[in-house]
Amino acid sequence: MFIRSRLLAIAVVAALSAPAAQASAARPDAPLGDIWLLSTRQAACCGEHRLAEQPVHLWQVEGGQWNSQSLDALRTIGRDDPRRTFIFIHGNRESLQSAITHAEAVRSKLERSGRKYRLLIWAWPSDRVGRRQRPDVQLKHAYTPTQAGYLSDLLRQLDHRQEVCLIGYSFGARIAVESVARWAAAAGAASPIGGPSDAPAAQTAPLPPIRLILVAAALDAGDLSPQGRFAAAARAAVQITITRNRFDTALRFYPRMYGRRGPQALGFVGPCGGDAKLRVVELSCAVGKTHAWLCYAAAIDPAIYIAPDPQERAPQKPDPQTAGREKSEPHKPERAAN
Repeated sequence: MFIRSRLLAIAVVAALSAPAAQASAARPDAPLGDIWLLSTRQAACCGEHRLAEQPVHLWQVEGGQWNSQSLDALRTIGRDDPRRTFIFIHGNRESLQSAITHAEAVRSKLERSGRKYRLLIWAWPSDRVGRRQRPDVQLKHAYTPTQAGYLSDLLRQLDHRQEVCLIGYSFGARIAVESVARWAAAAGAASPIGGPSDAPAAQTAPLPPIRLILVAAALDAGDLSPQGRFAAAARAAVQITITRNRFDTALRFYPRMYGRRGPQALGFVGPCGGDAKLRVVELSCAVGKTHAWLCYAAAIDPAIYIAPDPQERAPQKPDPQTAGREKSEPHKPERAAN
């Protein structure tokens, strides 16, 4: 028993000190980027909790090393050095090391944009639990509302003068969407699960421009519809980019998480309803049957602009001759280069 306790203590210390040993994986020499890592792996996994009350760990890359920071420091630096913020939320069965490594694909795309940015890696407790597939997936699905609450708390503390882009992969996409829905509810824009909010809008600061990039999204296909669970997120975001892969084996079995006939995954069939701000990118042929993040990251490189020019988001006035045609085909997917 004593040996087991010692091994557990060593494992916890190693997990908390991992960013210092893995700084090279995040390429901290990024000249344009301000790189952060926030870990909620020691926080409560289920229930409603506040981020400030939980044992979360925050690091910032400075001088080629991961240095421990506080949430107040993130808020202060964001106010003194405002820049566009990108938050990467990984998927299921990721270690702290793989979360940092996978964020490198996002960092490299941001570096190529040629503009300053702030990248926050959101590391949540997604390590595999047990040997069976379905119980593990159901457990991580149960974790996502709590993680969305933590992320929503963080979003409220960020500087609202700059655009915020959330990049969610697999279950990370669900965390991203629900956090924006909660954030919109806190701002008085809407309730997190559809319908108007009872909270007065003057109580909180207005929402900044929000973009969502949902890669292999493991949430229900109807969640972003006007009557969906997270319709508030669809109303609050200025643009939502959704990848669709009809060959993804993991997403094909997504309905079994609920039982025999659960809803299809958003990343498998695309959105069920919505408006023009939902942009669907077809990756079936480019990615194939795999659910691996690195394969999706390589495929979205030519298809999705992670950091587009802000003027590219400005909506154009519809052409009267094509308005009816666009309305009849609201979600015509764009194909990625093979």
